[in-house]
Amino acid sequence: MTHVPLVRAVFGAGVGSGVLSAAEVAAAVDERLMPGQVGFITGPSGAGKSTILGCLRRRLRGGVVVDPALLPDKPVVDCLGAGLDWTLNLLAMCGLSEGPILARRASALSTGQRWRLALAVGLHRVRAKGAGRGTLLVDEFGSSLDRVSALCLCRTVRRFVTARKIRAVCASHDDGLMEALGPALLVAQPLHAAAIVRERAKAG
Repeated sequence: MTHVPLVRAVFGAGVGSGVLSAAEVAAAVDERLMPGQVGFITGPSGAGKSTILGCLRRRLRGGVVVDPALLPDKPVVDCLGAGLDWTLNLLAMCGLSEGPILARRASALSTGQRWRLALAVGLHRVRAKGAGRGTLLVDEFGSSLDRVSALCLCRTVRRFVTARKIRAVCASHDDGLMEALGPALLVAQPLHAAAIVRERAKAG
C-alpha cells in the first residue's frame, strides 16, 4: 500500500494534472473522511465531480447512492420498507409529510418530490448499515429543489450524519450549500485543472 496518492491530494496535485486520477482522489476522500462527517465535492459542471463520486461508489462496500431513478414504483409510504413511525419521521425530515403525497406512487411525484424521497430512502439504507459503516453518496445535491429547500435538506443531512455516526459525500456546483452542509473535508475540482483535497477549517 502506498500513501503517495493521499499526499499528492493533500498538497494539491489532482485530477486534470495527469498526476492524480479520479480514483486516487476518491481514495484520499475515503481515507480521510471519518464517521459523523460530511465531505463536499465542488466545481463547475463537467469538471469531474460525478467521476470522483462514481469512483468512490465503486470503492466502497457500504456506499448508498441517492438516485431517484432507483426508486421502486410503490406508494411513497412503502418505499422505505420500514416501520410506519420511522418512515413517517424520516419522510417528514425530508419534506414529505402531506397525507396525499404519502399515498401517491413514486412515479407520480414531481421531480423535486422524487429527489426528496430518494434522499429519505438513502438515509434509511445508510442508517441500516450501522454506525461507522455506511457512506451516503449524493450527486448534484438539491439541484431539482428551490434554494431554501436545498439549504434545509443540507442541514438535515448534516444532523443525520452527526447523530448516526455515518459518512456523507455530496457533490454540487453550488458553493453556497457549503455552510449548511458543514463539511469536514472539501474536494475542489476546477474545470481542466487539478483537484484539491483539504480539511475545512473549523469556525472559532
